[in-house]
Amino acid sequence: DVPDNWKEYTEINANWFKDKDGARAKINALKPA
Repeated sequence: DVPDNWKEYTEINANWFKDKDGARAKINALKPA
C-alpha cells in the first residue's frame, strides 16, 4: 500500500521505463525545481 500523497508518483515511476521525458515533465509539473 502507498500513502495517498505518493500515488501520483507511483504512476510516474511505472511510466519512467517507457517514457523518461514524459515522466520527467510530470514530475516537474508536480514539483518545480
